[in-house]
Amino acid sequence: MFYAAFIIGLVSSLHCLGMCGPLAFALPVRTTNKWNKLFKYLLYNLGRILTYASFGLVSGLIGKGFVAVGLQKVLSVSAGVLIIMTIFFIYNPIKIGLFNQLTNSINQKVKAGFQKYFQNSSFTSLFILGVLNGLLPCGVVYITLLSAIATGDSISGAIYMMLFGLGTMPMMLAVGLTGNILREKIKPVFFKIVPLIGCIVGVMLVMRGLNSSASSNVTIHSCCHSQTCH
Repeated sequence: MFYAAFIIGLVSSLHCLGMCGPLAFALPVRTTNKWNKLFKYLLYNLGRILTYASFGLVSGLIGKGFVAVGLQKVLSVSAGVLIIMTIFFIYNPIKIGLFNQLTNSINQKVKAGFQKYFQNSSFTSLFILGVLNGLLPCGVVYITLLSAIATGDSISGAIYMMLFGLGTMPMMLAVGLTGNILREKIKPVFFKIVPLIGCIVGVMLVMRGLNSSASSNVTIHSCCHSQTCH
């Protein structure tokens, strides 16, 4: 699953480019020194990844509760089904307006924080802007958090989301350093790729849960057969 988290981040960075690209391009970097500029963008992205990891910690903790009562297989299948249902809810054209209304209040609060830290270009400000960026409502992040629940452990959930964030970093660094050129070329495809990613992750989790159940049945059958032979 950890490999999957990084790949999801890498592929979904096309979505990040469309949604967060303008924000990355507008960051108060204000320097001509390329190494200073790179370090500031790294700090921004590390702040974003820290927020994702914190959310992953909570998701893994929720999953741990299911594992503690022996529902790990049910958890994996349920998480997969829930992701697919979420995709159909969020990306159904009729429902998109409703989803936007639900997230508007969060957006406004986060943007108020952005306005405060956009006033200066210090390292601290760039890092905090990254932390705030991680709080912005995002369908891909929600989908990944649902799959992080299936890790069944708080630390694993945090690592899962950290790897997801690292997967998005190359594209976000690229748009920050190259400007709006890259975004305009890829923008038309970003909205189409998110539902596809979500469905793939959902199917992977369902198959993982079903395969675990099949493996358990084979093991039980083998044990019973061995006892009969003795």
